[in-house]
Amino acid sequence: MTGAGCLSKLLILKVVSSVMAAAFFCAAIVLAWLRFSPVTVADGWQYEVLQENLHRITSLARMPDGRLLATLSAKQRASQPGSGQLIQLDTMNGRYEVLVDKLYKPDGLMPYSGGVVVTQEYTDQPVLWWRDGQVTPIVMLVKPESIVATASGRWLIVEDAMHGRLIEIDPRDYRETVLYQGFEAGEGICIGKNQRVFVVDNKRRDLFEFADGKMNAIAGGLNGPGFLRCTDKGIWITEDVTNNGRLLFYDYQQLHVVARHLHSPPSVLENGEDDVLVAEQGRSRLLRISRKKI
Repeated sequence: MTGAGCLSKLLILKVVSSVMAAAFFCAAIVLAWLRFSPVTVADGWQYEVLQENLHRITSLARMPDGRLLATLSAKQRASQPGSGQLIQLDTMNGRYEVLVDKLYKPDGLMPYSGGVVVTQEYTDQPVLWWRDGQVTPIVMLVKPESIVATASGRWLIVEDAMHGRLIEIDPRDYRETVLYQGFEAGEGICIGKNQRVFVVDNKRRDLFEFADGKMNAIAGGLNGPGFLRCTDKGIWITEDVTNNGRLLFYDYQQLHVVARHLHSPPSVLENGEDDVLVAEQGRSRLLRISRKKI
């Protein structure tokens, strides 16, 4: 090879290296911006941080007596099997009380009969019922996620697994009935007006209504949907995305973006009229997002 040929190849390699370095630099800048950019809310809305240092906060539940419960999937930022907790929050003083320890990735949380039912999204770990300081194993499922109760008192649970199932459980004898099978990564479920059942799958971009044994897409454009909370006016939806998650509201006709730049928000809980609490797992904190008073 001639000297000119070698020089030409060296120049090409130098250009390619410079372009790759610039691309990596730009990507790093974008990721840093996404990671540290503050939460933004739609016009007419506001947010505040209610409590911090809630490592890997996952689910929320309001008890009939007003107590606010939550789950932490791990004591520290790095998730470790068997280090999850069920806690009672004291947002006024920034503290919490541990009610149950040594849980395996606790996820779904539902008030039931004076206590709460907790799902554990982990292999070979049962769904639990906590009441008056006692923990009772109920059923064994495959990576159970969200849980809700129907008007008849039966439970509906979604499995976060390939070929995952939608399961109905009769709490009188814990008998299981499979209503649907075929999720890729089943996540959220809620029951809306007229007992309509809505579901999201983290690997799909749609909001589904479950009816007559089928999943029917009714709204699209979601990115990693993770949780649903039904109200009479519509459905709250969180996108469990690491750097750019959104909080959306579906008014039974169209989707509205309420907040952006959330870091892995796995759940939302009603806190009043146009007022919700949001668990922001990626920043280990609890947010309150509400409509501004006019």
